Amino acid sequence: MRNASYLSQSRHGIFYFRWPLPRCTETSRKAIHVRLSLKTRLPRTAQRLSRMLIVSGQALLAQPTVQAMRYDEMRQHVETHFRTVLQKYKDRISLEGDVSDAAKEALRGSIGFVDDDIWHELALQPDQDGSDLLSRFKTLRGVRDLSTKEDALLLAEYRKGYRSLLEAALNYQTSLDDYEIENQPQTTRAAVIPTDTLPEAVDYRMTVKDYMSEGQRGELWAAKTISEKHDALDLLGVITGNKPTSQLTKADARMVKATVARLPKNRSKDPRTRDLSLADMMLVADVPKLATRTVNAYLSAFQSFAAWAVNNGHMDENIFTGTRLPQKTRDSTKQRAAFDAAQLGLMFGHLTANQANLVRKDDHKWPTLIAMFTGARLNEVAQLHTCDVRQVNGTWCIDINDDDEKTLKTAASRRLVPVHQRLLDTGFLAFVDGRRSGAARLFPSLSYSAQNGYGRNVGRWFNEKFLPALALKQDTLVFHSLRHSMVTLLSQADVPDSMVKALVGHGQVGVTHTSYFKTGFTVEQLKREIDKFTFQITE
Repeated sequence: MRNASYLSQSRHGIFYFRWPLPRCTETSRKAIHVRLSLKTRLPRTAQRLSRMLIVSGQALLAQPTVQAMRYDEMRQHVETHFRTVLQKYKDRISLEGDVSDAAKEALRGSIGFVDDDIWHELALQPDQDGSDLLSRFKTLRGVRDLSTKEDALLLAEYRKGYRSLLEAALNYQTSLDDYEIENQPQTTRAAVIPTDTLPEAVDYRMTVKDYMSEGQRGELWAAKTISEKHDALDLLGVITGNKPTSQLTKADARMVKATVARLPKNRSKDPRTRDLSLADMMLVADVPKLATRTVNAYLSAFQSFAAWAVNNGHMDENIFTGTRLPQKTRDSTKQRAAFDAAQLGLMFGHLTANQANLVRKDDHKWPTLIAMFTGARLNEVAQLHTCDVRQVNGTWCIDINDDDEKTLKTAASRRLVPVHQRLLDTGFLAFVDGRRSGAARLFPSLSYSAQNGYGRNVGRWFNEKFLPALALKQDTLVFHSLRHSMVTLLSQADVPDSMVKALVGHGQVGVTHTSYFKTGFTVEQLKREIDKFTFQITE
């Protein structure tokens, strides 16, 4: 066959194919010929798109040189390039027309070609000047000296951008097939309205600020949830280059999902990744990736934000709907377990007698004992004030509340828990009296973190030092297992379920308790039941 030129968009912007192609086997040449033989020349509209690519490419030559790139910078280069091309293409069509079926068919064929595996092979083929597609694009954008891995990542992004360009061009062509004449006055000139007259998109960071402000004002989230949402939305901004929310698309959602799924575990703590950009850390070998559960937590945060954005006019649809990864139901054998009576007895002996000198701080000892004999959550205990230990109708109680900037997980978490008799016998009230003359908080040495409240130091000591020293360390046994133990042993002692829920701060179920029993149980009733929590002390 004679040498023939096959122009699929343009030499500078996309490809310049020649036959025979260099360094191809006979089999490859035949396969390529089958894919390209539908048309030896693209219709006039596609050729005009090619010219737009060339013109925009020449204009971009003035861009400053960039030495290596972050992943978000790569995406910005690709996005800026193809946005420019698309706008020039739209302007040309708006002026001259040419929306034939043949033009649309050519665009569809090009989309199919980009999706074909042969695209990557041809992208790496040099033209008659000896430069391949990626080299030409880097020259156009002023990019120099990328690593092999960065080159591969940039080429993959270019391919996605090119496909998005073709889809957008086809959608634009198709949108001109008819008219919206119902309730759409003066739409015939809409396609040629200058883009600089359109309303400016709201900055992504301002949208996030409004979202977080509304949620916090409505007290919708606990402090830990607020921290997690900030982390997730900061990550979304980095991945998308802080693209305005109104401009985010389903393609962006797919890209975000793929990026999060490739992120290393503990990326901000692991010395191999903590100082790297997202693009660089994803290239580090032999680091574990985020667990599916963590990936889905991020995607859920994105979906919640997008739902708010739709309701408030920042987006037309929730692009993150349905993006969560399939996940196997958690294995019950891997969930948190309760300490049995013997394990509780062993821990109690060391917390009180301290025969092995494992407990060196009152602010480790007493939070653990309180949690053991109340079933309270770690932060509920760690944030207690001295005034929260008080008598109610002659019964000493611990008042778990969200007064004075304390936080609770749910409304049902607010409760009075009678002090267990064994906790009283250990000298608990004397300890509290000794703290009343100091700071307002019962455990003032415990520092606060937005992620974990005041309980972080106690939890780490218990999980990482105390349990291993007692040979009790297991994946399923942690500080929160004390709460499981309270529920388990009370239930085994035939304490009614409604009483157990009242003691540990779980919501009641059923009309009787939710609608007609709002005053709750008396502290005398609760005291009788909580003292049924018992185990043998190990000497």
